[in-house]
Amino acid sequence: MTKEEKAIRTSIEDAGKGLELPATPPKDMSTAEKRIYRWLYRNLQENRFLGQLDIETMKEACFIIAGLHTINVEIRNDPTKLTDRDICAARKNYFEQYLKICHELCLSPAARAKMGTLAVSAHKQEKDPLLKILGGKT
Repeated sequence: MTKEEKAIRTSIEDAGKGLELPATPPKDMSTAEKRIYRWLYRNLQENRFLGQLDIETMKEACFIIAGLHTINVEIRNDPTKLTDRDICAARKNYFEQYLKICHELCLSPAARAKMGTLAVSAHKQEKDPLLKILGGKT
């Protein structure tokens, strides 16, 4: 990626996120969710992917991760629960939600790569001389 493409990618990401994500977790979260929020915040703020508009998504992520963790601890403490259909169904549901929320928060490498590719692609289309001739964007 060229220096110019990287600058454009950064500016597009910054423009879409709004004000900075609060460092302090919302008061209506459980202790476990607050701990997860602070961990996510520390790891995500460095990349500056998230802004204040993402607070509800962050809260939901914390809820999902805490729930998944609780179920995993129950299963670890009592392996016979692996045969309990309700617990297995709940774990499967939480895990599916976890994968979706990871995508929303750009927590997976694939989601981050896709975001960067989209930004660079959009910039290249703006400068494409063929599009200019054909009456496309700039």
